Amino acid sequence: MVENKESFSSSDAGKVSPACLVTRSLKGKHIIISLRGEIDLDSASNVYKQIWTELDNGEQGLLLDLKELDFIDSSGLQILLRLKETLKKIGKEILIVNPSNQITNLFQLTGFDKLFRIFTDTDEALSQLKHEA
Repeated sequence: MVENKESFSSSDAGKVSPACLVTRSLKGKHIIISLRGEIDLDSASNVYKQIWTELDNGEQGLLLDLKELDFIDSSGLQILLRLKETLKKIGKEILIVNPSNQITNLFQLTGFDKLFRIFTDTDEALSQLKHEA
């Protein structure tokens, strides 16, 4: 299992934003990127860059594990859309796994549950991908 960790926080007028930790691991030919903390306006672009940096051409798909993501605002939702569109252009898919009830409710409210395939756990998502291969 390969794992890279990087934490982001930025300051604006002395205010430090909550950090988002980005962790990468592999399961077979699928990359799993776990997010921990919060994605807000201050951290969204750095989180996007870190996720994109972690993607290799060899992986078939991206599983974005939100198990430890406590908060995501509209700028965080926007980076999810950017990732989906960019991956689609190169024939890859992004699957959302382990969202909290709060994140699930936000996805339902915003219609993201219709845009993304969302799974309650990583094994369920990987099993689905194996059946489709």
